Amino acid sequence: MKVRVVGNSCTWFAKPNTNFIINDEIILDTPQSSTKFMLPYIDYEKIKYIFITHFHSDHFADLHLVFDWIKCRKNKEKVVVIGPKTLLKRLVILYRVLEHPKFNKKDVVKFFDIVELKGGEELALDGFKVKAVKVEHNVSISFGYIFKFDDCEKYVGFSGDSNMCDGLTEIIEKSDVIFMDTASVEKNKNHLSVNEALDLKKKYKKKKFYNVHQTDFITKNYSKKLNIPECGQLIEF
Repeated sequence: MKVRVVGNSCTWFAKPNTNFIINDEIILDTPQSSTKFMLPYIDYEKIKYIFITHFHSDHFADLHLVFDWIKCRKNKEKVVVIGPKTLLKRLVILYRVLEHPKFNKKDVVKFFDIVELKGGEELALDGFKVKAVKVEHNVSISFGYIFKFDDCEKYVGFSGDSNMCDGLTEIIEKSDVIFMDTASVEKNKNHLSVNEALDLKKKYKKKKFYNVHQTDFITKNYSKKLNIPECGQLIEF
């Protein structure tokens, strides 16, 4: 399994927002400007799936631009787009806000299969299984995901944006490798704090943690304690 960490940061900071390309065929989250930052690493002809964790701009806002890339490719197979319920409705609204007033659901289904989840579902897809896990992020609905590829022994979890909640605990306990939001210094309702992340690292010593969704302050002051991947880094299991 290959995970390209395209970005490791969060909104208001210079580095790219957190998103991933998995095995060259899966995009996980499409934050603002992610289409630019993915360009050195992505071949849109190979993309089969797009996963969205939630609808904040730093996880969702470039989805319409990703669609524009995919609509122009030679490969005419539909791409499966998976995310929380209301995904299709929000995508249509996004297009219309951006001056595409006639855009509608029919324009989406020509190129994409939209799969909306409530959380807790386990999907068997092409060469892998994935579970959507509801996590707490002070929004209407937010997911983390656990992936298990047929050719890889490890379960790999992505927390999305999450505080310390039952969903995050499930992702950690069921995964061997975890890409985990660690965006806060102080404990709060939106993101995991540094101390909480360090406590989890001590508790689950056999698991591999990568701390993402970083602020400049955390990167500068806690990089020796946290395992923060570089933007553009390729990690293989």
